[in-house]
Amino acid sequence: MTQILRSMSRRRGRAALTILGVSIGIFAFVVMGALAEKMNIHATSAQRYYGRCIWVLDNRVYITFGGSLPMSLRKKLQAVDGVRYVSPRIFGPLDYADLRNPLALCAIAGVDLTPGHSPLEGLALARGRMLRRGARGEVVIGCAVARKYDKDVGDFLRVHREKMRIVGVLEPTNTDPDSLVFMSLEDARRVLAMERDEVTAFAVYVEPNEDAEALAEVLVHVAAREGVPVHTISPEEIQRNVGSALSIFNGIVYACTIIAVLVGTLGIANTMVMSVSERAREIGTKKAIGARTSDIFVEFLGEALVIAVVGGAIGLALAVLATWLLNARLAEGGVTLFIITARLVCAAFAVALVAGCIAGIYPALRAARLDPVQALRSV
Repeated sequence: MTQILRSMSRRRGRAALTILGVSIGIFAFVVMGALAEKMNIHATSAQRYYGRCIWVLDNRVYITFGGSLPMSLRKKLQAVDGVRYVSPRIFGPLDYADLRNPLALCAIAGVDLTPGHSPLEGLALARGRMLRRGARGEVVIGCAVARKYDKDVGDFLRVHREKMRIVGVLEPTNTDPDSLVFMSLEDARRVLAMERDEVTAFAVYVEPNEDAEALAEVLVHVAAREGVPVHTISPEEIQRNVGSALSIFNGIVYACTIIAVLVGTLGIANTMVMSVSERAREIGTKKAIGARTSDIFVEFLGEALVIAVVGGAIGLALAVLATWLLNARLAEGGVTLFIITARLVCAAFAVALVAGCIAGIYPALRAARLDPVQALRSV
C-alpha cells in the first residue's frame, strides 16, 4: 500500500483527474439510483396499499379525484357474491394551488370509520390517536402533511374554509397516506361542498380465493343496471401498472450503472497504461533485484483499485450531500424525492470495484510480463 500511495503521489495531477472521472460516474449512478429507489419503494408500497381491493370509480375520471357516485350504490355492490365489504371514500385536494405541482400534492381523504372497515386500521401512528366513529372536526394527517405545514398533534389545520383539530400523525408509509388528511365522510363532504349522498370512489374488498378480475366486471354491470357508469381498477391492473413503472426506473439505474462503469474504466485504464510505460525502468529494476511477477501484478492492480475506491467514496459522499440538500429544499413542500439505501451504497462501491478491476487487469498483466533486461535497455 505504501508503494501504491507513493506512486500515486508522484503523479498527483493525473491521479486526481482519474479519481475525478470515477467520482463523476459514481455520483451520477447514486443520484439516479436514489431517485429510482424512491420510486421503487413508493410503487411497491402503493401496490400494497391500493392493491388489496377493487376500486370503483366514476367513468368520467380515471383517478380518485373528481367524479361523483351515489352512496346508494354501496348496497348494490355489497350484495354481489364474493364481496366481503364495500368502503366508501371521498378524495379531494387539500389546497387547489397544489394541483399545479403533483409532487407536492396533499389531499383530503374522507373515510368510513366503522370498526373493521376503516382504512386507517392498516396504518401505524407516530403519535396521537386514530379517528373514532362519529368524529367531527378532527383529522389524522400523514407525515408529509405534518412536515409541509409544520403541524403536530393538538394543532389546527385549515382545510379550505374550516379549521380542523389534528388528533394523530401517521408513521411514514412511503406512499400516498403520507400526503393525506384523513377525516370522516361527513366532514369531507362538508369541506368539499358535496351532496349528502355522494362519494368519489368505493373500495371493494374481496373474499379470499375470489377472482378479482372477473368480480370487477360484475361490479361494472351492477352499477350500469343502476344507471351509474363506472370503471374499475383491479389488484391485477395495479400490479401491472406498478410493474411497468418499476421497469422504467430500474432501466434508468441499469443505464447509469453502465455509464458509471464505462467512465471509471476508461479513465483508470488510460492512467494505468501510461503509468506502465513511464515506470518501465522501475519495473525492470524491481524484477532484477528479485520481485516476482505476482508482486508487480498485485501492485498495479492494487493501484487501480485504490483509485477506483477513492473515486467511488468521493462520488458517493457528493451524491449523499446533493440528495440531502435537494430533499431538504423539497421538504418545504412535503416532498422526499431521493432515498439512499444500504443496497445503493453497496452497489456504488461494487460498481467502483468492478471498474477498477476491469481497468487494472490489462495494465497489471502488461507490467508483470515486462522482461527486466528489455525494460532496462528501453530507458
